[in-house]
Amino acid sequence: MLSTYSAGPSYLTELLVALGFLVVAAVFVAIFIASGRAQTLLSRRFQHMDQLIDEQIERMDPETSHEDFVSRVLRPLGMALGMAAQSRTPEEVFRQVQQQLITSGYAATMTPVEFIGLRLLMGFLFLGVWLFHAVMVPPHTIAWTLLDIVIAGLGFLAGYLLPRFALQAQMRRRQQQVLDALPFALDLLAIATDAGLSLDSALERVANNLTGTLGVELKYMMKEIRAGRSHREGLKNLAERIGLQDLRLFVTAVVQAEQVGSGIAETLKNQAEIMRMQQSYRAQEKALKIPVKMLFPMVIFIFPAIMIITVSPGVLRMIALFSHSHL
Repeated sequence: MLSTYSAGPSYLTELLVALGFLVVAAVFVAIFIASGRAQTLLSRRFQHMDQLIDEQIERMDPETSHEDFVSRVLRPLGMALGMAAQSRTPEEVFRQVQQQLITSGYAATMTPVEFIGLRLLMGFLFLGVWLFHAVMVPPHTIAWTLLDIVIAGLGFLAGYLLPRFALQAQMRRRQQQVLDALPFALDLLAIATDAGLSLDSALERVANNLTGTLGVELKYMMKEIRAGRSHREGLKNLAERIGLQDLRLFVTAVVQAEQVGSGIAETLKNQAEIMRMQQSYRAQEKALKIPVKMLFPMVIFIFPAIMIITVSPGVLRMIALFSHSHL
């Protein structure tokens, strides 16, 4: 009886100790889980704060804010002006603008309606700036009022024509880049076709190796060919996009060589040689025009300075002589 009674309390003690260990372990596990959740919540809060800070920095970035201002304010305003002018503008004008945008490389980012709206927006902007100046500095006479009106009209005309001049300058720059790279591209095509490649394979090889404007246009042409067009149609579309007479002659020569059955490599070599000769003639023509172009700056800026330097001593002596004679 004593042994049984004495074993009871030891068993209860061990059970209580085990329960205590279990409670302590449960408390530690609960604390660990709670701390993990807290860290997760804190990490989420910190990530949210970092995201807000990054967005604020992007808003404060001048380039991003400029893009936001253009996309949110200027583009919709120009689009509204273009839509208002669309009904009063001939369809031929929109086709010409579309071709100019394609040649300049802006067709993917701007439509003809947006470009015409941009021209109107620039005109009204220049007009508004001068009208604001006229209101802040009121004229004192009728002549000054008429002068303000004339300058405001000229400002509208300048703002309206400025995007057109910029677009034409971009067109000429891209055409000149294509014209400079075209003989080298034709040499590569001739080498590839001489090595046994077909014209499509040679065009793809040259498109992958070329950089610059001509490389971009050739890659776009190869996408058209892979989409189902023939290389003749692709070359014709390339010539129409660039708008160069030399490129049109090259496309015509290639198409005729395929129709007749003559060698493509020989035709490409001849075309490359012809284009190099034309480039040489253009360089000589530019060199012959330089003296004529230098004449006007010399007459306006250099000759007056030379005349002042050479004539002023004699004029000063004559002034001194006449002053002494009067005395």
